[in-house]
Amino acid sequence: MTEIGTNLIATIPALGDPANIVTAFTDYHTDIEAGVAVLGRANTFTLGNTFSSTVSVSGASTFSAPVTLSTSTATLLFNDGTNIEGRMLASGGVLYIQAGTTNADTSAQLNIARHGTTSTNISALNLYANDITLGGSLNLVAGTSSVEPLKFSLGTNVTTLVAGAVEYDGSLFYATPKVNTTGVGRGMVPSQYLLLTTSNNTQTVTGTSNTDFYALNKSVYLAASQAYFVEMSIRVAHTLTYTGLGSGSATFLLKGPSGVSYKVDAQSQVDMAALDSTTAPEFKHISSSSASRTISSPGGASDSGYSIFKWSGVVYVSSTAGNFGPAINLTSSSTYSSSFTVQAGSYCKVTPIGPYASEINIGGWA
Repeated sequence: MTEIGTNLIATIPALGDPANIVTAFTDYHTDIEAGVAVLGRANTFTLGNTFSSTVSVSGASTFSAPVTLSTSTATLLFNDGTNIEGRMLASGGVLYIQAGTTNADTSAQLNIARHGTTSTNISALNLYANDITLGGSLNLVAGTSSVEPLKFSLGTNVTTLVAGAVEYDGSLFYATPKVNTTGVGRGMVPSQYLLLTTSNNTQTVTGTSNTDFYALNKSVYLAASQAYFVEMSIRVAHTLTYTGLGSGSATFLLKGPSGVSYKVDAQSQVDMAALDSTTAPEFKHISSSSASRTISSPGGASDSGYSIFKWSGVVYVSSTAGNFGPAINLTSSSTYSSSFTVQAGSYCKVTPIGPYASEINIGGWA
């Protein structure tokens, strides 16, 4: 073995050809020849050429310039000490990252994890691609109180529709199950706000009062300058008790933010003796900034009964956002007592349909 500077060069007779075995470096090297095996201690290399055949690096080494793999089958192999467990190669303008010991290794996995671990999440994975194709099923992580399994970023809907696409424009989700012959077919994906009662909700006022109660004991927040479909079925029992002084009343209404307007078809059966009464319903269209129907206003008398409200239509929210919900107003004076009970099974559904406009056209109506 002959020492030249800090390089150790040995001839291995059994191989018939010299092989450069570099076991220690104390300076920088400007070149590594093809076929060099870099073994042992950590080293730093300043590279000045490209590699056209195998170079093996088994120590923790730092390359201070790009490494170019120039053969048509250029490959980086990753060895776990026994087997080749993975590789990177480029072919035809495509970069492949492959895992597994053989082509038949169906248990192979590709993990992207935080430094020093094999399964700890990194903060973000950014993929810049016009199209991502999966060769198998997509398994989303389980959601938690702080991690959403799937999130869409606000964007602009495509001009040329694509069958099978799902999009989000900041107000609505859209899906295109099929593009028809006229180039349309994108529809709205409903995201309903639903409240269904499973127990009765009772409210009572005594003496002088004029109070609105949300019929289902809750309300939902509506965004500014948006339109919403509403549908509800509310069953109400009321009791207005006259004690010789004052008067009372009960009124069903829609309660929304300032500036709201309604276009609602209202079907009401009011002040019946029983919920299964055959009393004919009243039909009425309401187009106004307020929507209400008196349940009972007996004046100087007592009254009790049942009412059903099946209302549906559109709520337009102006520049002021706020809470919305079906409500009951109870009014009484002096020692009058008023109460209502919304029956279990009553419900209200609210569905966003996009920004408020004179026409909302989803699906390519023409």
